[in-house]
Order: sequence, then C-alpha cells, then structure tokens
Amino acid sequence: MNALRRQFAAELDQITRDAYRRVCHLNTAISQISFPEVREALRAEKERVYEAMRTSHKYNRLCYLQQLELLENEYRLHLAAHPSKSQQRRLAADAV
Repeated sequence: MNALRRQFAAELDQITRDAYRRVCHLNTAISQISFPEVREALRAEKERVYEAMRTSHKYNRLCYLQQLELLENEYRLHLAAHPSKSQQRRLAADAV
C-alpha cells in the first residue's frame, strides 16, 4: 500500500510538472506576441492545459482509490482464509 501511495504521489507530481512547464512556455509566448487574436488563442490553450491537468488528477485519484480498494479486499480475503495464531486461539477459546 505504501508503494502504491508513493507511485500515486509521483504521478501527480509528474502531471503537475508537465502542465506547469507547458503553461510557462505559453505565458512566455503570450508576453512576446502583439496580436490580440493570437494572445487570446494562447490563453485559451493555457486554460485547456489547466483543465486537462485537473482531469488527469481526477482520473489518477480514481485509479489509485480503486487499486487501494482491491488491495484491501484481497488482504481481507487472505486474513479470512489464513487466520493469525491469536485469532485461532480466540476461536478455540470461544468453542470451549
């Protein structure tokens, strides 16, 4: 689970880094262009990049939560099939 959490955090960082790098390039282009139509198009592209970043974050979080839930379910099934020694002792004590 810890490795999954680390992978999720690394993927979020990478998505954010890539988006902000692209936005930085767009900001540089916006500041150097004098045509209003081109500036508006670049600003629209910048908003599209931000929206894509938010969508990627949502999708990444959804995938992470699904994987976490599957791991937890698998762990519960394992514990049910292979009780610990203390659980076995409790069951034996309850049976007596």
